[in-house]
This record gives sequence, C-alpha cells and structure tokens, in this order.
Amino acid sequence: FDPANPSLGQLAVNACFASFTVFVFVVIFFVVTGIDGCANFSYLDAKFDDFKSSEGDFTGHRFRISPEYQAAVGLDAERPLSGDLTGFFSGRVRYQSKIYFDNENVAPKMDKGHVFVSGNLGIRNEAQGWSMRLFADNLLDEEYLLDAGNSGENFGTPTAIAGAPRTFGLELGLQF
Repeated sequence: FDPANPSLGQLAVNACFASFTVFVFVVIFFVVTGIDGCANFSYLDAKFDDFKSSEGDFTGHRFRISPEYQAAVGLDAERPLSGDLTGFFSGRVRYQSKIYFDNENVAPKMDKGHVFVSGNLGIRNEAQGWSMRLFADNLLDEEYLLDAGNSGENFGTPTAIAGAPRTFGLELGLQF
C-alpha cells in the first residue's frame, strides 16, 4: 500500500468485533431400494458487531459472500438394466439467498438469491470399468455472480466474475 497513491493498493483493516450464528439441518432418506434422497437447510447470521474504518461504518453489515439462507434437495436412483449394466439418475435443486461482495452491502456489489437445478442420467458397467452420463447444470439458466468489485477497482475498472450459464454435456469414464 502506498499512502501517497491509495488507488494502487489496498489496506487491510481489522474488523474489530464480528459474530455469527449458524444452524444446519441435514436429512438423508431412502425411498425404496435403489432410490434415496437428501435435503439440507442452513441459516447463517454473520455480521460485523463493531466495524468502523475510514471507508465508513459497517456495523451490522453482513460478511462478504455469506448467504443468509441455503437449501437443497436431491434424489439419486440406480437400477440394474441388463447383465453388468446399471442405469443411474440424480437431480438436485439448490437455493441460495442474496450475497454481498464487499462490506458496504449495497448494489451493484451484490447478487440476488437464485435457484439452481442440475441433474444427470447415465449407465455404467462396473465389471468392465466404464461409464457414460449426460449432465445438465444450471438448467434454469440463472445469471449470477461468483464475485464482484475485486482488484480491478484498484485500476479504475470494477470487475465481476460471472457464474456458468446453462451447461449440458456428455461424460465418458474409464477406470483402469
């Protein structure tokens, strides 16, 4: 950090006092032979109790990239098809509440909550050591950010890192 030219670096500042409360609930369930599922929920209250700096008073603001709520539900299925072939499926739905990317907790350095849906369908032959699956991630094609306002601001160009769009693919696996 160069105090004569503060735009060329960042200064680390101690947040003084911060606290968090967290609650996590996880359940795994079996529907029938070959089909099982899982569900989880988390609550995170992570805030600065006392944080004043030359940039402002951030007391009561949330930690960066700490969603207040997250929840997910998933289902996995597997069934013998013929001989050594096994078919499988899995699907997931996940929700994440809004997150902030800096201590100010304001737009545009935030991302709203999102629902993500993903799944795959495939076959495998464990005796011969191969598998093939079709997969899809972010099926709802949610636009979201992984991070924003990071080091580019030091050079006058705020940056944002976008999350992956809807993605489909085919994966071939071989064990040896």
